[in-house]
Amino acid sequence: LQLRVSRETARRLGLGGRVLAKRAVRCGEQGRTSVRLRPTAKVRAALARSRSGVAARLILRLGQATDQMSIFLRRG
Repeated sequence: LQLRVSRETARRLGLGGRVLAKRAVRCGEQGRTSVRLRPTAKVRAALARSRSGVAARLILRLGQATDQMSIFLRRG
């Protein structure tokens, strides 16, 4: 599971890479899971400095299957 931003957004935030947070995921017996992504301190500081919200993409890969979802991160 990855939380990723575009190259332009990463540059605007002053980040070296595009991935804000990532974590390995395993689904339970019912095919569901709950995950908390924790960005690094550098990413948290960059998001705190940002005056506007940040558009990001949540990417889930399980074996050969991939699913994506766009989200918008806001301050507050």
